[in-house]
Amino acid sequence: LEPKVARTLVEFPEEESSASRSSQGPLAGAFTALPDTLQERIEKLFEDASEWNVGAAREKVKAAREALVELGRPAITYFFGPKIATRKHLELYAIRDMLKKMPDSLWRAPLLEALKSPVDRIRKNAVFLAAELKVKEALPTVAGYLRSPDFVERARGAYAIGAIGDTTFADSLAPLLQDTDDHVRVRAVVALNKLKAKHTLHSLLQALHDPIFTVRYAAERGLPQFGPQALDSLLFLLEREQNPSVLYHALRAVGNFEDSLAAVPKVRGTLASFLQHPDPRVRAAAVESLGKLGLGEGLRNHFRYLLEVEAHPLVRQKLQAALEASDRSQK
Repeated sequence: LEPKVARTLVEFPEEESSASRSSQGPLAGAFTALPDTLQERIEKLFEDASEWNVGAAREKVKAAREALVELGRPAITYFFGPKIATRKHLELYAIRDMLKKMPDSLWRAPLLEALKSPVDRIRKNAVFLAAELKVKEALPTVAGYLRSPDFVERARGAYAIGAIGDTTFADSLAPLLQDTDDHVRVRAVVALNKLKAKHTLHSLLQALHDPIFTVRYAAERGLPQFGPQALDSLLFLLEREQNPSVLYHALRAVGNFEDSLAAVPKVRGTLASFLQHPDPRVRAAAVESLGKLGLGEGLRNHFRYLLEVEAHPLVRQKLQAALEASDRSQK
C-alpha cells in the first residue's frame, strides 16, 4: 500500500537530469551572492553531510551537519537554492534533519515559497519537508493542491495534510474519496486515519465500499483508531451489508480493535454469525478476527469442528492459525 502511493510523492532516481540541475529554489540568488570560498565550503560540507549516516562515516556526517547548522542562513540559502530540487533522497533527508536543529525563522519562509514553485520537483521536495517538519503554515497551500487537475498533485496535498496532523482541513479530504484516481483515494483515507477527526468517521466507513482493494484496506486499518463509535458503526454495518468485499474488510477491522472494546459478547456473536457465510473470504475474516480476540473453550471446540468440515484452504489456514495461537496462550 504505502510504497505504491509514496512513489507519487517523492521520487528518487539515481541521477539528476539536466533540466533538474537547472532548476533553482527561491534562495538561489542569495547563495550565488555568497563569497566563492563560502560557497565551496558549504558545498563540501553538504557533500559529507548527505552521505549514508552509518559505520565509519557517522562522525564525518555528524561533524558536517553540525557545521552547516552553525553556519545558519548561508546554509539555508544552499538548501533552498541549488539543493531544493534534488532527486537524491539522502540529500533531502539530510536537509530535513538539519532543518530540525535550526531556528524555524530561518527556513520557514523559503519553504513556504518553495511549495508554490512552478517546478514540480521543488514542490515535491518542499511538500516532503513541510510534512516531516509539520509546518502548519503550509496547510493553505497544500490544501490548494487538492483542486489540481493532476492526480499526483492531489495525492501530494492529501499526504501533506495528514502528515502535518492538523484537522483544520480534514473536511477538504472527504470529497477526495470520490476521486477518479485510486492513488488519491488511498492518500485521502490514510490522511483521515492520521487526523482522527471524529466527524470524518462516516467518510471512512463509506471507503469500505470502494471498488479498489487498497482503498478498502486503508480504511480497514484506520477505523479502529476511532474507538467505540467506529466499533458500533461497524457492527451496525455488519448487520445490514450484503457485499462480501465490504463484509471482509469490516470483519477484519473489528478484529483490530483493542480487546477491551471488541472482546465482548455482542462483538463475538456478530463475528461468529459469519462463520457459515457462503463466501470463503468472509468466513476467513470472521475466523481471523475471532482468533485475535481470543478463543474460549466453546469457540475452540467449534473451530476444531469447522476444521474437519471446511473445504476452502484459506479458511482452513485461518482456523489452524487461530487454534494454534489459542493453544499457545493457554500454556
